[in-house]
Amino acid sequence: MTNVYKYAGAVAVVILVVAGIYTTQQGGDVKRAYAPEINKVGAGAFGSLSAQDDKGETFEGEQGSAVGVGAPTLIPEAAVRGGGGGIAVKSMIMPSPYSDYKYVYAGEEFTLDQDTVTVLRRVKGAAAGQAIANQVTNLNLGILNLSSFEQTKMQNVSFLEDKEFGYRVDINFTDNSISIYENWEKWDNPSSRCADDSKCYEDSRLKISDVPSDSELISIANNFLSQYGINTDAYGEPEAVDDWRNNYDQAEDKAQTWIPDQIQVRYPLIVEGEIVHDQSGNPAGLSVNINIRHKRAAGVWGLRANQFESSDYEAVKSVEDIKKVLEAGGMGYVFEPSNVAKIVELGTPEQILMQTYNWSDGQSNELLVPALKFPVINQPEGEKYFWRQNIIIPLAKELFEQQLPQPRPMLDDDVIIMERADSDSDDEEGTPPPEGADAVKVNQ
Repeated sequence: MTNVYKYAGAVAVVILVVAGIYTTQQGGDVKRAYAPEINKVGAGAFGSLSAQDDKGETFEGEQGSAVGVGAPTLIPEAAVRGGGGGIAVKSMIMPSPYSDYKYVYAGEEFTLDQDTVTVLRRVKGAAAGQAIANQVTNLNLGILNLSSFEQTKMQNVSFLEDKEFGYRVDINFTDNSISIYENWEKWDNPSSRCADDSKCYEDSRLKISDVPSDSELISIANNFLSQYGINTDAYGEPEAVDDWRNNYDQAEDKAQTWIPDQIQVRYPLIVEGEIVHDQSGNPAGLSVNINIRHKRAAGVWGLRANQFESSDYEAVKSVEDIKKVLEAGGMGYVFEPSNVAKIVELGTPEQILMQTYNWSDGQSNELLVPALKFPVINQPEGEKYFWRQNIIIPLAKELFEQQLPQPRPMLDDDVIIMERADSDSDDEEGTPPPEGADAVKVNQ
């Protein structure tokens, strides 16, 4: 057993040391395994940017479009074959609901003059995990000889600090990411302390006076990152995320308004001089959660290797098409404004990198796609809880075309009514529509 403890300790040492200072030799330059890097590959090397394999199949039709990617929904013929009543269609565009807002571009004129845009795909499974696996699997633990296993890879490693306000660390070598969060058993919190005592919970409610200033929150985050040697060279200036304050400031009864236990300090990722944003337009990158009760960093998210491949794809060149998408509400929206819609004005765009995902060859891929970010420059009159701050439009033609507003035919006209002789029929194929029919309504 002495040997078991000795080798178990050796494993921990190897993991910590290798994860922290492991270097790879590439082209004569020694660098850290998780250092930022971009490698150029051929045009169109990532295949379809919107690929979803069988998770988002495109159904062919006159107005064919991918399901679930912000475009009009198409129902496949196979989905409505057989059975009793309902609507049977070859490919049908579902009518969209009307919007209470009408988006209008009010910014300066802009042009699109690039034939291609450069798309980045994050690389997963770097050499660090393999190197650690090589070290660990050479050990003989006394009760198990790890070297007897072949072609091994390290998927993840977890460890925790067994002390007050200790942390747990998860290293994912498949995704090349690291997460840090509280070792819950060592942090005092109302959930564990109050149990079913409602008065205890009420006495533990946070007040607005408990919330540190933004500068104090950022200072706590900076000190934590410095203490644990987390490099922020690839990130921009930090900011405290205070979205919760909008509801608080507008609440009538502030004493009963929720105050978050944790507030996020965000460090935006910068790649080739551009800030990365998610699809809602918020900066994406490294986040440090600050525990308000204890004025301590509670965890880190988004700490990962920033190694990418880059490939060129056909670009959007029509400004008018972009304005059509803006008027429809932007990416993921195809709502037509109602007759009483309120005006939302959009300002001059800035170019950003939009973070998006697809599913290809059995795995999820993170893509960074050049996009335009159009800021909302006015709040609709009387809408104090209006949440949108901007609209993001991808500049890769394949992704953009999914956002183009499609015609919405009214299916009530010229629909062919067909009666079925036997509604309990086992005929899985169902009754085929007459030749040339766009849709068939089937009565049970």
